[in-house]
Amino acid sequence: MTIQEFQSGKSGLAYSLDFRFSETDKIYGIYLGTKEQADNNNLKSKIEIGKTYTFYADQTVTPSFDGHTLGIREIRNNEQTIYKDNQKANYIGGSIFLTMGIGTLLILIYANRRKKNAL
Repeated sequence: MTIQEFQSGKSGLAYSLDFRFSETDKIYGIYLGTKEQADNNNLKSKIEIGKTYTFYADQTVTPSFDGHTLGIREIRNNEQTIYKDNQKANYIGGSIFLTMGIGTLLILIYANRRKKNAL
């Protein structure tokens, strides 16, 4: 379990909490954000080496160029949830883009029909 620093587009450096599992060569991680956000995140202190945890990873997340996948969505120890990714922002953002796309399509169809009726 390590905190990894990586380049994040124009915003500079970003951080993730990475886990390497003995069963596989893959590295899975949790996105922590900027250095300040990573420093304020207490997730690393909640995970104790030697305890058994269940990791739920999103298989649709593609690995980055250096091989680690930021796809861990939930970590549990028995019935206790240690970490759970909040997907609400993704659903809201997706809904907004979907609504904008459908709205644009309807406007284009309406404009095309008006154009045909004017001729």
